[in-house]
Amino acid sequence: VWAVGSELVGSPQPDGSHKWSMRFFAAPDAGRGFVTLMSVPLPKSPRDPKDLYTLEAPVAHELSDHSHVLSARYRGSLLAWSLSSAFKPRGSMRTYRGGYPSLPRFFDDGSPHLLVSQKVADDRWELRTALLSATLPRTLDKITLEGTDASLAEPSLARAGGQRWLGFHAGTRRGGQLTIVPVDDKLNRAGRSYQVSGADDEIYESLVFGLSEGRLLAVMLRSTKDSGAELVSQVLSCSVRS
Repeated sequence: VWAVGSELVGSPQPDGSHKWSMRFFAAPDAGRGFVTLMSVPLPKSPRDPKDLYTLEAPVAHELSDHSHVLSARYRGSLLAWSLSSAFKPRGSMRTYRGGYPSLPRFFDDGSPHLLVSQKVADDRWELRTALLSATLPRTLDKITLEGTDASLAEPSLARAGGQRWLGFHAGTRRGGQLTIVPVDDKLNRAGRSYQVSGADDEIYESLVFGLSEGRLLAVMLRSTKDSGAELVSQVLSCSVRS
């Protein structure tokens, strides 16, 4: 068990003032202290929470060699670190700009991927991915699904049998339709897409999971005309069709 945190640090100065900074750290366990990931100086003495910027929505994934990839939002950008098994940074921190990021997600079936959506225009989102290794890529790759022109957000990935399936919201991020499409190992479309949610549903959050016998489990937080927000799940029998 390990943790990620942010703390406000004040360094006393000879004139009695303080220099302030925000420090971001990983805490491997109670007996091993903190590992500093980044320190950001503040331009003035903080007097309001709005003066502070913390890491938002940190998410981590353990790779096969017991190293880790850590990602989080910071001031509208996606940051990522490659950490050794001792939680020491390997190489430089990566900053992925290009649009406000949603919550990053990870998928690993031998080829670990980071998945995220980024806001590129007013309520228009695009899917991004990165293949993970000890050295993080400099940029994220856009996931382009031929024949799909709508805003695409909230990606998740699952394997059913030998087939990968990409789930996403087609339409607005918090009101689109949950859609799944078969993809290859490079996340290119490998067949026709399927709409999982109802035409009148608004999907806020969703995830897809692989089950046995080539099936998927779709879990979603949805709102319908007749009800408020509700958590529902659906088992899908999947086949690839052109």
